[in-house]
Amino acid sequence: MKKFWSYLDNRKTSIGAGCLFSAMVLQQLCGIWVDGPIPDWMGKTLTSLEWLGGLFTGVGLSHKGLKTMQCKGKGDTASAEPR
Repeated sequence: MKKFWSYLDNRKTSIGAGCLFSAMVLQQLCGIWVDGPIPDWMGKTLTSLEWLGGLFTGVGLSHKGLKTMQCKGKGDTASAEPR
């Protein structure tokens, strides 16, 4: 788990933003190309992308904020910069 968390370091917010952007694009394309009600699978896909985007963006920003606060407490701001 620690190895996976290290892999996600400096990527969580980007992954979340990508999911939210994908959901927005898919929703717009659906509005343009789908006549009538939205198919069930598309609604579930949109909901999943929005949920994952919110989760990854929130965790990424919270983690970055905590790292910055810890570094300011130690007087070292260089380690808060991306690697």
